[in-house]
Amino acid sequence: MVTPTKEDGKMGIPKAQGFIAGLTAATMKGVGTYKSKDGTQYAGSWLRDEKHGLGTKKYANGDMYEGLWKNGKPGGPGMYRWIDKSEYNGEWVQGRMHGRGTFIWPTGERYDGEWTEGRENGRGVFTWADSSFFDGLWAVGLKHGIGVWSPPLELKKDVHSPTPKKGSVTETGVESEGEGVDLKDLYTIRRMMLQEYSEGQLLREEVASQTFCAQYQPPYSVLMSAIKSKDAKKLKRKKKKKQKQVGETIFKGHRSYDLMVNLQLGIRWSVGRMNPADDRDINSNDFTQVIGERSFPREGSDETPPHPSGDFKWKDYYPMVFRKLRERFGIDAGLYVNSLCGDAALRELSSPGKSGSIFFLSQDDRFIIKTMKKEEMTKLRQMLPKYLAHVQQHQHTLLTKFFGLHRIKPHKGRKVRFVVMGNLLATDLHIQRRFDLKGSWLGRYTDKSKQVEETTILKDLDLDVVFKLESGWRDKMLEQIRVDCQLLEVLGVMDYSLLLGVHFRDTSNPALAAKLAVQSEVSQDSGTETEMFDDKTARSAHLTLTGEVSGPLSSVEEEGSSASKQKQTTLVSKEGAIAKALNYRPWKAHTNRSLQTVAASRPGRTMSLRPISYAEGSTDAMAQIDGLGTVALGSNIAATAIPHRVMSWPDKEAGEARPTLLDGPADVVLHFGVIDILQDYNVTKQVEHSFKSLYHTAKSISSCDPIAYSKRLQKYMEQVFL
Repeated sequence: MVTPTKEDGKMGIPKAQGFIAGLTAATMKGVGTYKSKDGTQYAGSWLRDEKHGLGTKKYANGDMYEGLWKNGKPGGPGMYRWIDKSEYNGEWVQGRMHGRGTFIWPTGERYDGEWTEGRENGRGVFTWADSSFFDGLWAVGLKHGIGVWSPPLELKKDVHSPTPKKGSVTETGVESEGEGVDLKDLYTIRRMMLQEYSEGQLLREEVASQTFCAQYQPPYSVLMSAIKSKDAKKLKRKKKKKQKQVGETIFKGHRSYDLMVNLQLGIRWSVGRMNPADDRDINSNDFTQVIGERSFPREGSDETPPHPSGDFKWKDYYPMVFRKLRERFGIDAGLYVNSLCGDAALRELSSPGKSGSIFFLSQDDRFIIKTMKKEEMTKLRQMLPKYLAHVQQHQHTLLTKFFGLHRIKPHKGRKVRFVVMGNLLATDLHIQRRFDLKGSWLGRYTDKSKQVEETTILKDLDLDVVFKLESGWRDKMLEQIRVDCQLLEVLGVMDYSLLLGVHFRDTSNPALAAKLAVQSEVSQDSGTETEMFDDKTARSAHLTLTGEVSGPLSSVEEEGSSASKQKQTTLVSKEGAIAKALNYRPWKAHTNRSLQTVAASRPGRTMSLRPISYAEGSTDAMAQIDGLGTVALGSNIAATAIPHRVMSWPDKEAGEARPTLLDGPADVVLHFGVIDILQDYNVTKQVEHSFKSLYHTAKSISSCDPIAYSKRLQKYMEQVFL
């Protein structure tokens, strides 16, 4: 029934022939691209001359595979698309479809369910193009066991523009928070058939009762094929759980409303005036190019639109340089403008530091706008050439990503300088803990009288865990921190820190959930979606339509039914057993795959408590689901959190420490990066260091010379990440 898959192993070619980048000691290792003479091309991760990790292969005949590789063959989550437009999206083992996955034929048929060595095997749903379907058991590509057959579904005539009802299952596999009709109210089910097969041959079938048909919930993929496309699109919208938004939304009359309007008008004008065809290399003149002040009168002009705020003047610094930076970090110009200058308002954040700067957050959380002091702007302008060269050379740099530098001069007002940066903690995952780590301990703790919330920025002495990363990732991280710190040493920068966001994969533990101050339902995407059916459900699948039991007792027998004790069942009890047997929905785990569902699939641990590489829920798996071409260091990094304090708590100075968060190891996902990289070791900082050194150990003071600061931070990171 399924088109045979292609297998690909170790390539028998001269080493490095046609290979671009990642060559180590005549061995293909790291990230690189290989092109063969027949037109086949692979771009992705390598290990010992074999494709290993996240990668994409385009075959000479037009086929393509994108996903995880293991020892030269597809292994893990991945998508294979044939030239005839057939497509399989799911799990692979040794180059074969194995696990959970969806196969879609170009004629419109599809199979959602379990696979073994390239064949349908286990629980699955086959849907025809007309939305009729069979939901049941399979063996070696054939129907084998009990199942339910349904004729095509029909959308009810009185249903228009459906909105999922609260509590109904949407495509994302989570409960919708909207109000409206339930999915089961959208369609009409004609009489269904209970069937039993043996190696593809129909043995017997019976008409299902009206009660069974009314209670049966068809697969979501079946429903989508049954309703109109315009209504299907509405149902396909993701319904995320509403979380507490960070910051205060700016509204008309807000103290920062005029400034927000000025920012959005200026950014839209700056990006819009860039010629897309002017794609050239950066030269020295671009680091001196400043677009003179552009007036934005309230009533508008030939080049500027009218606006509700007062008159202001706008200055744009180094537009070509920041355009290259946006391109380097994969930021599309249209999305950039829409995120910052769309219909939704920005949000103002309370200043997390002592700088007094104002922070604004874009409506999608991807970008942060920070007001700057004149000294900070001067520093950024000075370091920009070396910064650009550094981020172009180092793909996995952890330094703050800068996207724009501007200045506003309101009419009869003070100049406001600001920079646009990337938000390190912009993710679909729920960040429950945030840490600002410098490696010093003088005053590096939060006020214990205040309750720790998800948005609280904790500090070094508050950190009571260490993190074990997947094999190899600790070395990559520490090496990148070393390289980044070397640049900051050369630039004379200090007082920067590592911002660390922690997502706890399992908040079903009541004790941990209480400490995190979150409700257990916050992980709506986890739970049953990633669980295999239990033993009772598996045993109930052996119940036949005649009431015979093959193997252990069925779930109906275990519930004490008198009919089952006599090994005979009524139609009602048979339907109940079938309903329980089919309760597990294998299509949900892969047709609705999202970062949340993959992150909820904990990858397991090695004997040393490290997360297992390339497993479901691993760093590579999350990168593949998140749509990235390769793992981005600092984003969606799998780790195990282990209770341990790197720094001793200074009892005399700070009193008693907060209670520890964890009682044992916990699976987490990390986001991290280096922030606040614009502080010179100037006279003020030198005096601060000298004065505090009279009363405290020099190593405990945050302010110190750039070289000592860099070495201390690197040593601290070696203790925090194991």
